[in-house]
Amino acid sequence: MKARKQNGAFFCGRPSNTGAKTYAPRIKPGVAVDLRFPEYPGRAFAARLVRSANALDPTVRTLLVELEADNAKGEIFPGGYTDVHFRLPASTRVARVAANTLLFRAEGPRIATVGPDRRVVLHEITLGRDFGTTIEVPTGLAPGEEVILNPPASLETGMLVRTRKDDKVPLHGATA
Repeated sequence: MKARKQNGAFFCGRPSNTGAKTYAPRIKPGVAVDLRFPEYPGRAFAARLVRSANALDPTVRTLLVELEADNAKGEIFPGGYTDVHFRLPASTRVARVAANTLLFRAEGPRIATVGPDRRVVLHEITLGRDFGTTIEVPTGLAPGEEVILNPPASLETGMLVRTRKDDKVPLHGATA
């Protein structure tokens, strides 16, 4: 993260590309940001997003941003490294599913559900934040759908399946 001083501190840099495509539309001027510097463990400096490039760099899938922080005490030095944490507003509709429900296909990520007729439906989804054992799915699923845990790679839409109660779980967390 590169920094230059001007009426406080401005920071220009490239956030981690983890989820850049997913979060880019929500990274807008005025968004609150926490800056965490290795020199100040356990401490966060408040900042705000001033502007972004409004385009992802196609080679590294990152978003160039400019942040502003109060540096009246001169604690933040230009050219320093910082971890940037955007305090993004919550999505209006986000489901959270177990990581072991995902199917990775050439055409993109999918989640398999079981309909009332015991037939499989593969849903094209958008991946959101990854929490390790669970993942946000902003689009592609509806509340109450029965998601298949540990689906085999050979699973296809329309297949008739026999289920066990332990192998399917209702989708929670999505709101209309």
